Amino acid sequence: MINLLKALVILFLLGAIAGGAAGTYYFFVERPKRLDAQELAQAPPAGQPTPDPTTPDFEKAQALKRDLQYPEARDALIGFLTRYPDSSHRQEAETMLGDINLAELCSGKPGPNKVEYIVQRGDVLDRVAHKTKSNPELIYQANGLDRIMLRIGQKLEVPQVDFTIDVHLKQKKLVLLDRGHFFKSYVLQDFRPLGKKVPVINTKVQEKIAFKDGRRVPFGSKEFPASLRSLTLAGQPGYTIYAADANPDKPGGTGLGVAASDAEELHTLVSVGTPVTIDAK
Repeated sequence: MINLLKALVILFLLGAIAGGAAGTYYFFVERPKRLDAQELAQAPPAGQPTPDPTTPDFEKAQALKRDLQYPEARDALIGFLTRYPDSSHRQEAETMLGDINLAELCSGKPGPNKVEYIVQRGDVLDRVAHKTKSNPELIYQANGLDRIMLRIGQKLEVPQVDFTIDVHLKQKKLVLLDRGHFFKSYVLQDFRPLGKKVPVINTKVQEKIAFKDGRRVPFGSKEFPASLRSLTLAGQPGYTIYAADANPDKPGGTGLGVAASDAEELHTLVSVGTPVTIDAK
């Protein structure tokens, strides 16, 4: 009987030792192998980038814009850019937000950043712009006008904007802000430093120029729609924001080069006196 008990105790101890060894093997050898295998299975194939975790939020904003829900899409994009400043979708989000902002501004419809103006006797676009603190080209574009002549009693939706321009040379980006908030960004295709060794230069738009066939043309003329636009900066002789991808009729001098369509757009949106900050840091 005693021998039987001894045998059972020995078997129990051997089983405990074997079980402990098996458990130790599992936790320290087998389990890490399985976890490594799972991580490997979930990892993207070699040569492919790691998926961006911000993609679902960006795609939601895309869907809202695709469904023409512009106010909701704009709010979603503003939130996205605030939450994910380093997202790989940032440039796409900024482009999309800029397109929405511009489309709403130039929709001809009432909005929180517009005032309604009823054309009176003697009114021309310049006079309306002066009365409403806007600029004639922006009023023209925002209302989809096809001529500069106005009719008495005509209703105009006049944008009330307060634009500033921030230029970031290292990022090759020009950003248009409205009351300090992002409105739209533009790519710098070319730029030439001012030659001043200062990190930041504060200036303003001194003049808006349109060139056609080597000569300046005024807004409202038949040559104006096909002209190349540029913005001259105050205190910086020859320094302009110009169309870098169009050589004919391009004003001389150094400056900040953007696409011709972007130069035209900026020429329409901003006014003489618009503040410009050039950051070379």
